Amino acid sequence: MVMMGPVLGFFYVLILPFIGMAMILTVVARQIGHMLSDAFGATAAFGWRPVEAYLMSHRKPASATSSPTRKRPRWSAREGVMYTLFDFITQVKGAEYLIAVSAVGLFILFWEVLKPKPFRSMIDTAKAISSRSAGVAALHRC
Repeated sequence: MVMMGPVLGFFYVLILPFIGMAMILTVVARQIGHMLSDAFGATAAFGWRPVEAYLMSHRKPASATSSPTRKRPRWSAREGVMYTLFDFITQVKGAEYLIAVSAVGLFILFWEVLKPKPFRSMIDTAKAISSRSAGVAALHRC
């Protein structure tokens, strides 16, 4: 494990110039993009008005054949239409929490893999808990 430090440092030194080149290319591409958007931005107007918010869909009302008691869902994954800002924020926050919990779980899994005997402490704990619960079950049978 101690020998991995110099090896990882060596790989970092090898990759560092590529990281620098990628950063420079990103800055240059961003500057070129800004220059192009300034030059052609006035000619490519598309009627976007960020002050106005249309969170409702622009569909025609339901026909008279549909039942009047049937309610339209607030958000339908099939349609992909969100009617309110609350729906949007709820969906985004749900995705953020799933990503965060997944990252923590993957970190714990990665940490266990790096140990000399991976998952040994979890196996020992599970065996101890199962032996205790088996003993308690045997006492209740008497």
